[in-house]
Amino acid sequence: MKQFFFEFGTGWDMFAPIGFSLNGAKKYITVDINRYVHPELVKNTIEVYKRNVRCDNGIQSNAKLERCLGRFVKLTDKVEDLLREEFAVEYVAPLDAGNTNFESNSFDYVISNVTLEHIPYKDIERIFGECNRILKPGGLISATVDYSDHFAHSDPNISVFNYIKYSDLEWEKYNSSIHFQNRLKRSDYIKLLTNSGFEIVNLFSIVSKENELKDIKLDKKFAKYPLEELLVTHDHFLARKKV
Repeated sequence: MKQFFFEFGTGWDMFAPIGFSLNGAKKYITVDINRYVHPELVKNTIEVYKRNVRCDNGIQSNAKLERCLGRFVKLTDKVEDLLREEFAVEYVAPLDAGNTNFESNSFDYVISNVTLEHIPYKDIERIFGECNRILKPGGLISATVDYSDHFAHSDPNISVFNYIKYSDLEWEKYNSSIHFQNRLKRSDYIKLLTNSGFEIVNLFSIVSKENELKDIKLDKKFAKYPLEELLVTHDHFLARKKV
């Protein structure tokens, strides 16, 4: 692989950065608007990879993971040193992904995992513009979006389509800044990507059955979307920077 990766929306456990590193990423820079990474969760990630290592260099990777777990015995607040030294992962937070100051045309890939749905439209415009700037010509952006109402993740009585019945004004009552959901749909992301100088290479979707929407009364905000788009709960976008 031996390529350079940029990720925005690190999260808590460094699962993606460590995985790409084990599979040969030369450098992986991951940023977040706030500092969320937790040493114990990073340790858990390393333990998961150690139990399930399937890399081409499996023996070397297993030895590295074992060494990292040993370092956690003495580790306090220096998990970032371990990530940098063992995995070539650089964690930068807080940092605005829409204004990174990284060199232009310096990354091969941009990664985003279930982060975009938590970012306002205008900020996504800035972030995609910045991603286009820092990607090499022909570089790829891989982005997974979860369209489901995230309140349904912790309450089985709430439909994954729950939020589409609310107007913007009504939704404001529930849409906390610490759990913000932008309620954008597939066509919105395609527009954002294409307007930022990307072309869609591949699109993989998870789609619910039509009857799961039968008890949901759509707000007029969502009436513009075709039914087949509303039924999509997850999309994985692969887009290329236009040359």
